[in-house]
Amino acid sequence: MVDFRYKNASWPVAVTEFHLKYGCDLGYDIKDALDEDNGDCVFDRRERVMFEEIEELNVAWGLLYDEINDLDATDEQIQGHAQDVLKEMCDVIYTICGTAAAFGWDIADAFDKVHSSNMTKDQVVQNGKIMKGENYQQPDLFDDV
Repeated sequence: MVDFRYKNASWPVAVTEFHLKYGCDLGYDIKDALDEDNGDCVFDRRERVMFEEIEELNVAWGLLYDEINDLDATDEQIQGHAQDVLKEMCDVIYTICGTAAAFGWDIADAFDKVHSSNMTKDQVVQNGKIMKGENYQQPDLFDDV
């Protein structure tokens, strides 16, 4: 099994670097997120960017699904759509890390805590999801926001 903790920590750093280079939102206090800046607010901007990328992932996923179900589809066509899905997945991660950076949240530490919490779930699967059980321990993310 791959230990993702060390690799994940580089994502927020890379996205913060991007935000610094292009003057994107960084370090806002969440309590000020609704203050308008030229008719827009950081809260609305971050929401718009995240959900736009999620929609692009949804579209790419649907195209991959259609391609897989097309009996005439070539391996190259399926591979191309799979690459599109992977790219959109990365864009979703990128915008989520960007939103964390915009508010100064430590998403790498929070991810590790959520992972540890998820490992306390019971091994009961409902609709493809591992469910929380009596042993589940909620992550404490207070210091990360």
